[in-house]
Amino acid sequence: MTTSGWRARGKDGLVEFDGQILTIKRNHVRGLLAGLLRGPSRADVRLTVDQITDVRLGRRRMVVKAPGAVRWTGRRTPSYADERYPLMVKFARPAAADFAALATALYSAVTATSQRGTPGDAPRR
Repeated sequence: MTTSGWRARGKDGLVEFDGQILTIKRNHVRGLLAGLLRGPSRADVRLTVDQITDVRLGRRRMVVKAPGAVRWTGRRTPSYADERYPLMVKFARPAAADFAALATALYSAVTATSQRGTPGDAPRR
């Protein structure tokens, strides 16, 4: 946790959470190249806690579910496990602790906002 919130750097982006807003910033070169090759689906994303419905952490990736918050421009609707899903960030083993802390904080904020769980539950793996 930084003084302004949680931050974790993944292989394909930087994830920041300040307690209310989740920001996924894509790596400049990879994000720009992906935007040119695949379209705007992997661009930078900003979501408020009330737009997020779930947080999943596993297999060196963090996936945020926010139905309707991100428009998909591909030929088919992506599943949340799809490699091109815009709210997924992959990370290496050294960043696992940072992502676990960020995912736990985000999940706690989501459950406290939506009242669909007990605050302090861990994100599902």
